[in-house]
Amino acid sequence: MPMKILFLITSSLESPYGRARCLPLARELASLGHQITILALHHDLSSCSHLRYKVPTKREPIQIHYVGQMHVLKRGGQKYDFPLLQLLWVVFSGFMGFLLNGLQLPADAVHVGKPQPQNGMAGWLISRLRCIRLFVDCDDYEAQANRFSARWQQKLVAWMEDWLPCKADGVTVNTYFLRDRYLALGVPANSIVHVPNGTDPETVKCEPYTSSVENVQKRLKTGGPVIGYVGALDLRSHPVNLLFDAFELLVEDLPQSQLLIVGSGADEAYLGTFAAKKSYSTQIIFTGQVTYSEALSYYNLTDVMVDPVYADDVARARCPLKLIESLATGHPIVTGDVGDRRELLGPDFHEWLVNPGSSVALAKGIQRVLEAKEKGRWPKSTILKRSNLFNWLKLARKWEKIYNSD
Repeated sequence: MPMKILFLITSSLESPYGRARCLPLARELASLGHQITILALHHDLSSCSHLRYKVPTKREPIQIHYVGQMHVLKRGGQKYDFPLLQLLWVVFSGFMGFLLNGLQLPADAVHVGKPQPQNGMAGWLISRLRCIRLFVDCDDYEAQANRFSARWQQKLVAWMEDWLPCKADGVTVNTYFLRDRYLALGVPANSIVHVPNGTDPETVKCEPYTSSVENVQKRLKTGGPVIGYVGALDLRSHPVNLLFDAFELLVEDLPQSQLLIVGSGADEAYLGTFAAKKSYSTQIIFTGQVTYSEALSYYNLTDVMVDPVYADDVARARCPLKLIESLATGHPIVTGDVGDRRELLGPDFHEWLVNPGSSVALAKGIQRVLEAKEKGRWPKSTILKRSNLFNWLKLARKWEKIYNSD
């Protein structure tokens, strides 16, 4: 039965969660007949006055409202923290933006995306004041993975991540680790639906090269394999340093290898300085911040992608977008055997898995996959077939089950 669903998310639709999970899911739910409205915060609210409100169109069948500023300011690829008093005002304003809009807009249910204080408390109040059902989507272990400027912020986020799902009518998760975590906290098994991350095949295959991607392509030397990393440059949650150490070992056997690092983050400057001191520094290209469409295009410049991880709860809680997008673009990806990665890849691609946290294992895994790929072991068509499991339309039908749960 078609429903009016209100999503509350604390990031913009340009963020990884917004553009790669919430937005494509909302579009597919709309195609299934549901009326979808997204209330979101923006990383630079003053710059997006033209985006504050979008009505549904044939091309974009969902309503989008930017109701406040994120708890950090992101501008020009840089991230800025607010002073304490201003931060408190920003958090309160975002909470009120969610609450006031959520009390007025038509809704049969409210679905909180990433349970954080602003959207979490607002979502709980909206559901109680309007007597509608509350759902929560958990796609990460934020209290462990995120950086916080103060201990109290981490404690507040940790409390919300534990408390809100237990008060909800249903919980969606993207990993079995998170499912088990919420089962242990007392959430009934029939109230949890597991939905991994996905892709829109049409979007992936239609992304053209932009001028910036073409410029990087010209900088890549021919004759050697290109190893790629697409994602955040934040060592707390993405240990890219493991990849650098692995690459140093790899160039001993494959001296023409090149490393393409796509993305930005809190440790971008540190990693740039770290790489500059290495003997292989001229074989590394940093692209800096890129758009989502550019990121998808960069996959096609590589021979193999890499998802470096440790065997920790941050990795167990994550359903890595780079893995899903590698499959969708027909490229192998070497990653640590932790969390859901073995199940996501399936038995045909278990050779892509290595011992997590080991740069030696990562280097050997990359070399093994490159050699097998050169022999035609994994044709692109075989990889694309696996990616069909993560089509957002299929996943949206699975997601719908949460709204029919008792």
